[in-house]
Amino acid sequence: SKVLEEDPDNVELLILRAKVAAASRIASSEALADTDKALEIEPDNARVMEPRILALLNLERYEEAGEEIERLGQMIEANPETDESIRGWHCTTTALYANDSGETDLALELFNECLLEYPGNPNLINNAVSFFDERGDYARSLKIIQDGLEKLPESLDYRRQIAVRL
Repeated sequence: SKVLEEDPDNVELLILRAKVAAASRIASSEALADTDKALEIEPDNARVMEPRILALLNLERYEEAGEEIERLGQMIEANPETDESIRGWHCTTTALYANDSGETDLALELFNECLLEYPGNPNLINNAVSFFDERGDYARSLKIIQDGLEKLPESLDYRRQIAVRL
């Protein structure tokens, strides 16, 4: 915040502060203010969208969050150079949003597509495992974790999860 007082147009710091604020769940309005400012400066910066969407969800502004998820998808489509982690996060968030909206069949389809496209994305793996566990499909959850370990063989967390499940 002190650095932003001196350099208020520093998009990297605005994003960082927005991420912290959105993650805290108590400063979501501040996160939105920071993402608004960052998008004024760099309207096509897809990295701004994660804390923006999380803040909207924290504030229970679900319709707006859905619109911003779509907007992020359009940003990703328009820029083939978008970072893989953002693409995976967007795919995961789209599936979670469908599930939370009661569209479980769509969520199932989206999770399966995401897992094919981004099999090593930790955010996706954790959320997909939760989704399939909630459905009682523990074999599918185990397979997702095993595939994740294959992509990230150094992951002690995936090894532990596999051991617990077995």
